[in-house]
Amino acid sequence: MNLIERKSLVAISCLAALLSLGACDRTDNRTMGERLDSATAKTDKAAEKAKAQAQAAAVDAEQAAKEAAEATRNAGASAATELKDASAKAAVVTAQAAESATEAARKFAEQLDDVTITAKVTTGLAADKNLSALKIKVNSRDGVVTLKGPAPTQAARERAEEIARNVKGVTSVNNQLSVQAG
Repeated sequence: MNLIERKSLVAISCLAALLSLGACDRTDNRTMGERLDSATAKTDKAAEKAKAQAQAAAVDAEQAAKEAAEATRNAGASAATELKDASAKAAVVTAQAAESATEAARKFAEQLDDVTITAKVTTGLAADKNLSALKIKVNSRDGVVTLKGPAPTQAARERAEEIARNVKGVTSVNNQLSVQAG
């Protein structure tokens, strides 16, 4: 039951009570019509008062609804702004993570390439019958191969460098093999 219906019910109840009370009052010298007019006037006043109260309540309810709608809009706008900011931050963090992952993958690939180059040069030296018995240390960094250790002859030193140069991915050879006098 809404507020206007309740106020109307109260007004009708008041009218009925007034009419009942008016009928019970036997000391009143007014005629029945005068009493009815008086009761009607009182009922009209009560109805007007109830109507005014209902209108005031309706205005209050409308204002409360407007305030609630404004608060909801503000909360929605605030939430949208926060979501937009969080989304932008997430995009930045995701981009940074992707960049870091790409850099890590690139470094890993370079290290893997260097390990592969070192293994291939070492295998090539071990396969050569004149160099297989030598303890040549092989290191690779960014495609640059460094050879260290002894070489029995200048020809063996040059052959080791040639084997290293022919491995795929080698950009240069730092030949630090020392020829043993003897």
